Amino acid sequence: MKKKFGHYGFAYVRFTAIGAYKEKLISSIIENNVQIYDIKESKGELSAVIKASDYLYICKSAKKYGIKTRVSERFGLYFRLYGYRKRWGLVIGPMCCVAVILVLSQFVWDIRISGNDNVSKSQLYALADECGIYPGAYVHNFSVSDCESLAMADIKDLSWISVEREGSRIYIKVKEKEIAKPVDIPPETPCNIVSDYDCQLISATVKRGVLQVKTGDGIRKGQLLISGTVDNNNDGVIHIHAEGELIARCQQTEEFYLPYRQNKRKPISEEKHSTYFMFGDFSIKSPFDNVEISDTDDFSYREEYGFINIFGIKTPFRYKKGIYTFYENEQVTYMQEDIINQLNKQRGAFEANFLQDCRVISAIPEIIKEKEGIRLKVTYTVDRNIGIKQKISLVYDKAE
Repeated sequence: MKKKFGHYGFAYVRFTAIGAYKEKLISSIIENNVQIYDIKESKGELSAVIKASDYLYICKSAKKYGIKTRVSERFGLYFRLYGYRKRWGLVIGPMCCVAVILVLSQFVWDIRISGNDNVSKSQLYALADECGIYPGAYVHNFSVSDCESLAMADIKDLSWISVEREGSRIYIKVKEKEIAKPVDIPPETPCNIVSDYDCQLISATVKRGVLQVKTGDGIRKGQLLISGTVDNNNDGVIHIHAEGELIARCQQTEEFYLPYRQNKRKPISEEKHSTYFMFGDFSIKSPFDNVEISDTDDFSYREEYGFINIFGIKTPFRYKKGIYTFYENEQVTYMQEDIINQLNKQRGAFEANFLQDCRVISAIPEIIKEKEGIRLKVTYTVDRNIGIKQKISLVYDKAE
């Protein structure tokens, strides 16, 4: 028999009993494993606390012993809420709030991009839109792994990309390829400017040095354009740091090829999940998730983070969901129109990445249909800046 009672129960009542055989009533209650709390006796009255659901049994037992009982106090969550039983708004309001939150959490409302420098945000937004990721999109209508694969194939400047979902927000994190920059020659070091393309000179502006070609001349790659060796009438030949801006018209041919039969990764099953509960920097794996992976499985893995909500209230505790998507390679045969569309996408990505600093005068495409696939050959005529600096090696003869 318990002597103390916590006032945070669901539904409890305090009753009083008046009669000669109160001890027998208490013994009967205990023998029938009915929980009774806070038993007191004062001025011939017995009072105690029981669960509200057991009060009917107490009344029947008390009647056998000629004892009168009555309820003197009601308390617990049930009786607190019972007073609001006609105020439906207090119940419907929170339920509607939770329902709205649950519905809205199934859609994308914000997309954030980070880590990009040379690759524009508009290009990444367009790619995400092509994959079905845009504000208002249903979160189960797109695959972040497919978006990552498409981005790596279409955007050549990317070395790594991660698409993560946290609630209704999509994070696109990218890392661009490190482009080897030419070694800068200090201004005080003598140098020439030579051509880095086969082209025809259109215009030239010389700041320092002597121009070695004329407008309209055909130029070979590696040919001297501006010389840093200057004939000074007073001091003889001197060597300076050549400076200038040269624009030339160049022609280049690029080829793109795709076979009719291609290997395509295809999801073979529903996504499998492993859930971790986060406590600061520590994580505890849920015992209910068990993902089995063998060495031969082809799968992609991504993580989603979110806060644990209780009745629509966000708590400070987070969870991490690891999502596994398993694939198999499938041989797909594409039609000619599909191959040409893919080739045109490759061509567009090439122009966006490698010809963005040029003025394209003309682009003449030629489609070559072969037995195993289709080849797209494009001849470009572009105006571009030319010229790279080349250090002048000075050799001094020692006097004997």
